[in-house]
Amino acid sequence: MWQHRSQIAIIGILTGFIILAALYSRAIPIFEASDEAEHFIYIHTILETGQLPVIQSREDMAQQSDPILRWNNQAHHAPLYYLLSAAVISWSERADIADYLRPNELIFLRNIVEDNANKWLHRYSEPTSDTQLAVYFLRAINVVIGCGTLLFVYLTAKTAFDDETIGILSMLLVASIPTFIAVNVSVTNDALVIFFYSGGIFWAINTWQHGNLTGRNSLLISVILAGIALTKLTGITLFGVVYFTLFLGIWHKKWSWADALRVIAASIGAFALLSSWWYLRNWTLYGDPLALEATASIWGREIPLTWATFQDELLRIGQTFWMMIGYLHQPVLAPDWFYAYALFATLGAMAGFVWHLFSKPQASDVILGFAIFVVTGMLFYGTRTVDISYGRLLFPALAAFAPLFVVGWTRCLGVFSLLAILPISALALFAPFRIMPRAYQTLEAVTTIPESATLVEWSSGELEIVAVDVPQEPLNPSDNLTVDIYFRGNHPLNPALLITAIDSVRVERLDHVEIYPGMAATDTLPDDKLYRVPIHLQLSEADEIRAPRLVMLNLEWQDAGDEEDILFENGQSVLEIQAGVLLDSRYQVVGRATPINARFEDKIQLDFYCISQDSIRFIWTPLQEIADDWTLTIQLFDNNGDFVAQTDSVLWWYPTSRWLPDVRFDDWRDVDFPPDFSSSDYEIRAGWYRQEGDNFLRMPVTVGEQRDNLLILPETFATCN
Repeated sequence: MWQHRSQIAIIGILTGFIILAALYSRAIPIFEASDEAEHFIYIHTILETGQLPVIQSREDMAQQSDPILRWNNQAHHAPLYYLLSAAVISWSERADIADYLRPNELIFLRNIVEDNANKWLHRYSEPTSDTQLAVYFLRAINVVIGCGTLLFVYLTAKTAFDDETIGILSMLLVASIPTFIAVNVSVTNDALVIFFYSGGIFWAINTWQHGNLTGRNSLLISVILAGIALTKLTGITLFGVVYFTLFLGIWHKKWSWADALRVIAASIGAFALLSSWWYLRNWTLYGDPLALEATASIWGREIPLTWATFQDELLRIGQTFWMMIGYLHQPVLAPDWFYAYALFATLGAMAGFVWHLFSKPQASDVILGFAIFVVTGMLFYGTRTVDISYGRLLFPALAAFAPLFVVGWTRCLGVFSLLAILPISALALFAPFRIMPRAYQTLEAVTTIPESATLVEWSSGELEIVAVDVPQEPLNPSDNLTVDIYFRGNHPLNPALLITAIDSVRVERLDHVEIYPGMAATDTLPDDKLYRVPIHLQLSEADEIRAPRLVMLNLEWQDAGDEEDILFENGQSVLEIQAGVLLDSRYQVVGRATPINARFEDKIQLDFYCISQDSIRFIWTPLQEIADDWTLTIQLFDNNGDFVAQTDSVLWWYPTSRWLPDVRFDDWRDVDFPPDFSSSDYEIRAGWYRQEGDNFLRMPVTVGEQRDNLLILPETFATCN
């Protein structure tokens, strides 16, 4: 019965992994997975030329005009994965590969990485050849390889601890790690090296438990070692894990020196026969069998690693172990809470495993620990000179990491150890629905524009901003502001879209976004489609409390190459739109003023006012929403009732149509008072009006002394302080 349940659990985990992999593959656009384009170019080069690519320096690649040569930066990798991949997609044409290799110029020309997770610009048209189909075919192959890795993790954990539950939970943990899923839905040799390494660790544990160094066993590990040596340089450390296991067995008298040396000789022979040609080729081409110096010419650190920067890189390794999608310039990461949980769970697992070592140590712990040690050591050693501080480079040891995590949690949580994995599984399921679609937002073609949107119809040639839909509800400092922009058409300069949120009073940036909308090359879009692009802005929170005011949006199309704005047909380059009202919940009206009970048409209430040398301060409370924008007039009359001066002005930074009901606020108005001004010699009148055609309509004064619907301010007033 238990065995039957275990089989169901294994099949369920594999099925869930395949479903998640399909969701991730759908959410990650072609070539946006980490280095996917570069790995695919390696395969494409083999098929096109019949030869392996040769390492070029960073400077040489930058001079290339052909995108295939410019981005062919993975030639330092051993070729097994690429040769196998070339064989399985040999049917494909791939004549349209250059269409997928247009770099995001905001990143490469302007170093604008924020809000630009996409390394490439995408064409939203039907493929003209087989590139896209070939990529998804290879992604599917890597999913199958990932299933093999999961089975090795299960077998390793079950064999090491003689516990079916630990095996199943270890398998579930690895299947739930978002970075592992992302690696196995990408065209990358990492999937194959993780598979080989996991198989090698299982071989070491299984051989240790059964004491079996048969000829068949020797052949199996020899093929695994030769395969991993021809897949990726970092995989060579598996030789150390296998040989360590052999010498540990001699020490514990599980097998003889002769048996161990026979396995070592077989593995060296298989390496010489199957893999050594690659290292001889490196020696011939670069004067080094490992091609380290040539590799450093591409990936060498431009800024030396110091202890201070190493701490940041250590944090990055931890983050990218659990979840990193895409490229290092702007990786798609998990929410902060997840990394806090992952750290807590890791420390708990370590504590639990130390408890296990004190209570029930066994030789399998040493083998698994050694595998973790050599893989981690390789990463730390390599990152001194090459920028490889990625958590996925620890994945070859997943078959060792996962069971040690699960054993540690089991010690701490007992039968509830599954609870430690569930948050990781939940994030893995959440990511393709919420996190990745937001990072990789594609263009959404629409046929209608909502009534809430403001029609603008600003065009530059064939490229037109049709409407902008902004939220109507108040915005707090540090709020997220989502704006929908509707546009159509294209422009030959392939401009990017710049959106700036601005404090209407201080004229300060609250946030700024520069993107290619929907990751699209704007010179390739069709003329006849209307697109909706949601823009996400994060308003900055100021230390100083601000009175209510508008958030303004400035929209520009800009050539990313020369940073020149694209002019609209009206001769302007910036489209200005009113967004929501910024309402700081901490804001309160303060300062001395004269109380007054006055109302205009039961819409606007004047609560206080005061006068300074050259201005009047009004404190208003809107009583209801106001449909139109009204102008405030301030008029000065002498004691004879003769007109002296007038000041009319619109509250441009907070117009009456955007006033929030029951939100009291300050309004300072400049007034040109005569030099001899005093309250006893002059009368001040204030009122609201708007123009309707040729007529000027005044808002009636319903409470307070008035003349001609102008409120007469009392002679007794406070001086503004």
